[in-house]
Amino acid sequence: MTASELQVIAACIDFVKRSCTADEIREYTGCESAEELGYFLDSLRVFVSSEFDSPPDIGTVEFEYTFTYLDSRVVEGVKEYDLRFSESDIEVFEGCLDYVLNVCSDRRIQELTGMTAGVLSQYQQFLRGQITTFVPDKYLPARYSR
Repeated sequence: MTASELQVIAACIDFVKRSCTADEIREYTGCESAEELGYFLDSLRVFVSSEFDSPPDIGTVEFEYTFTYLDSRVVEGVKEYDLRFSESDIEVFEGCLDYVLNVCSDRRIQELTGMTAGVLSQYQQFLRGQITTFVPDKYLPARYSR
């Protein structure tokens, strides 16, 4: 993932955290509270902060949840990270993008994420596809039922 992709996800998580009721947070992300959602946000912010210029040793950074930093590199001026995410991490990310796409105008999406609603939708559909492709049906949350 690139730093800008992580920034988009962080912006959407932050919007959901600030805008949603506890029931909406549960419905869209599976998290029990804004505080729990905040743990995801804090963990992602490590990668998009300017202080993360010299990465830690591979495999040494593990977060409150299950994603792990593996490596980083700069390709043609774009910082990329190798991160290992769990299914539940991806479900939280996809749910936050879904919420933003459902409640925000195109203009507001552009302000929040720096991308059009169409591009954000493609990214959300990619994440949804990863979930529905790799998670066995018996473990698939109802909102992803086939």
